[in-house]
Amino acid sequence: MSNQIHLTACDNQVILLAITWTDSRMLANIKSGNNNSVDVTIDIESGRSLKTINLNGVDGPLQENLSVDLPPGDYQLFAIGVNWGGPQAMELTFNGQSYTAPTSPEIEGAFGTYGPIDFTVS
Repeated sequence: MSNQIHLTACDNQVILLAITWTDSRMLANIKSGNNNSVDVTIDIESGRSLKTINLNGVDGPLQENLSVDLPPGDYQLFAIGVNWGGPQAMELTFNGQSYTAPTSPEIEGAFGTYGPIDFTVS
C-alpha cells in the first residue's frame, strides 16, 4: 500500500519533505494563489527514482494525480506552507489524517509547518 498526500489548498507555496536519520528528500514544491483551486494527489511508492514534483498553479487551477518514489524505509513527512504576501492557505490530508494551517494572521514567510509525521515505505 502506498502512502498518499492530497493537497486541497495552497497559497502561495507548499514544500513537502521526507526525512530520515541520514538524509532528506524534497518530494514536492507546489505553488498556487489568486484563489485558484488545488486538487493534487501524490502517492509515495517504493522505488529509486529521485524525481521531485514541481507544480505552478499561480496563474490557473491545479488538478494532478502524481507519484514519487522513495527507497524502502522509515520516514518523517514535513509540510511547510510559505506565504509571499496577502492571503495564505495550506490544507492537506496524509493517509487519511487532515491538516489545515491557520489563515490568519497573514504573515509573509513560513506560516504553517506539519511534522514530523511518521510513515513507512515498504
